[in-house]
Amino acid sequence: MGFAIWFPFAAATIIGTTGSPRPLACVPVLAFLLLILVRPWFMGVQIRHDTVVIRGWFLTHRLRAAEMTAVSWRPYCGMLNGGNDTSAWGGMLVVRVNGGREREYPSTISSRSGIRPVVNTIRRAASLGESDLTPGRTAKHLNIP
Repeated sequence: MGFAIWFPFAAATIIGTTGSPRPLACVPVLAFLLLILVRPWFMGVQIRHDTVVIRGWFLTHRLRAAEMTAVSWRPYCGMLNGGNDTSAWGGMLVVRVNGGREREYPSTISSRSGIRPVVNTIRRAASLGESDLTPGRTAKHLNIP
């Protein structure tokens, strides 16, 4: 949400209804603001040697590239759109490790044109070759083993 929406709530928490400042109330508000301003600079997908690192808002996942059996994307389904997998929100990364079930990473939300290079880069790192995925096509549609 935009700053204009959060500011009145933050100000009411800090100042209170009596108009006198409450310094201890500032701590959680400032911590939250610091989180939403700083954490995005460290979020994303990085490839380090033989490991793919996926950093989200709260969790960091490390996946060995050699253990990946499928890398794809699908329409975003997460907190921002109430869990509905509508294509209007772009795409998110989907990875299958050691032939197990596919795992979705909503923190990798990107535009449809932005997620394809990420998928192809990870596929090359995992020696899976280039993906011929067209927008909206996922591993389930292509029966990638």
